[in-house]
Amino acid sequence: TPPKEEVKIRHILVASEADAKAVIADLQAGTAFEDEAKAKSIDPSGKTAGGDIGFIARDRTVPEFSAAAFALKPGEYTQTPVHSKMGWHIIKVEDRRLAPPPTYEAERGKIRMELIQMAMQKIVDRMMNAAQIKRFNLDGSPKAEKPKG
Repeated sequence: TPPKEEVKIRHILVASEADAKAVIADLQAGTAFEDEAKAKSIDPSGKTAGGDIGFIARDRTVPEFSAAAFALKPGEYTQTPVHSKMGWHIIKVEDRRLAPPPTYEAERGKIRMELIQMAMQKIVDRMMNAAQIKRFNLDGSPKAEKPKG
C-alpha cells in the first residue's frame, strides 16, 4: 500500500461558534496559536501542549476535521471555525509528510502469521491432491463409481 499523507497539527477546541470566532480574531490580531490554545482550549492537549496533537492521517479523525486540516498548508490555520460532535475547532497545520513505513518489529507478528497460513495451505493442498476418496454404502459395501465424463 502506498504511504499515507499525514499532517502535524495543533488545534483549539471551544464549546461555541462565538468562542471559536473570538479565538480566530485573537489569532488574526497576532496572538500566538500555542498561547491561545493554552488559554482557551477545552481539550487537554490545548492546556498541556499548546494544542499540539502531532501527526495524523486523514482516516484517523472525523471527516469534517480531516477535510479542514488537509486543505491547509504548513503555517496556516482555519479562518472559519470547524464544527464536529466534540465542539468547535480552530486547526493549524505545522507540517506535512508521508507516513513512515512500519518497522519490521511492528509487523513481525503479522508476517509470521501470513507465513504460517501459507505453509498450512501448501500442506492441505498436497494432502488433497494425494487423497484417494472411496465412497461406501450405509451397509459398508463399496459404492459403485459413476463413470466420469
